[in-house]
Amino acid sequence: MAIAVPTSPPPLALQSKALPALLARLDVSNPNHPDLGLVKVILAITARQALTGRLVTDVRPLQALASSASLTGATADVLLHLVISYPTHLRAITPLVGRILESNSDLLKTIRTEVIPDIVTRLRLSNSPSDLRTALKILLALLRAHEELLGVVLSEADYIIPALRDAYPKLGKDMTGLRAKSDALLLCHALVQVLPAAAGREALKRLMESGNGAGPSKRALVSAGLRADYEAIFERMSGLGDAEVDALKRIKEDEAASLPVSGSVFAEMEFADDSACGRLLTCSRTCRRRFCWTPSTTRSLHRPRRRHMRRLLRL
Repeated sequence: MAIAVPTSPPPLALQSKALPALLARLDVSNPNHPDLGLVKVILAITARQALTGRLVTDVRPLQALASSASLTGATADVLLHLVISYPTHLRAITPLVGRILESNSDLLKTIRTEVIPDIVTRLRLSNSPSDLRTALKILLALLRAHEELLGVVLSEADYIIPALRDAYPKLGKDMTGLRAKSDALLLCHALVQVLPAAAGREALKRLMESGNGAGPSKRALVSAGLRADYEAIFERMSGLGDAEVDALKRIKEDEAASLPVSGSVFAEMEFADDSACGRLLTCSRTCRRRFCWTPSTTRSLHRPRRRHMRRLLRL
């Protein structure tokens, strides 16, 4: 008798052991009858692994979705876990995310009204550098996956950047904190670089100001604020101490050893003059003409009414 596949992930302690068995049940050869329930369970596990630093190498869930004749059953949690699980498989992820968005017209609204507010709440309330970095990883995965998701994140920039600015000092000065700051700066760079107008870029950078982020006693990546660090790395490409440069090099080397595409700030420093944003952005040059952002003065900072998406962010 066939054993029923679970409809939710197993307990955390059993997930690593259960994943091979779940993957073995996944049939990628039948596009007409994909088991989206099984894919959903698998992606929930692999997303958790990715957020804890483990590289997801098995692409069968990705293949199952890509070969599916219909993606109308792919919900917001499937989309979110997909982009988190495979941040380096962008050639496959971007068209797949496009198909999912076309098949589910409400997903962009869900990302904007439920997912992003929950991430911002985490940035505002958490004091844990690892927890804050998890929120940053989710945002980076979203904006890199598809230009429509980038557009949603950009449209909420006056909501996200102030929360990121206030969370930035809580990221710490050790290696974990420096990795989190690297993610925060990459996120800001992605949003600033995609704007076509200088006025919009300057307005976005003003949101990074904390009032005490610069000064003669402030050290970049140690005691300076978000805007000061952003300008030191992406505009002046100077002002970093030797210890911070060495640490960024180690981050780059560590990520290059495990990932086919480096995602560190140091890699971006070397390609800061790339008009297409180098390896940071995954959308085309036409994105600069498509997106126009101006700061909103009416942004509501209340928490979303529906809370069922919060379980997606408890990873």
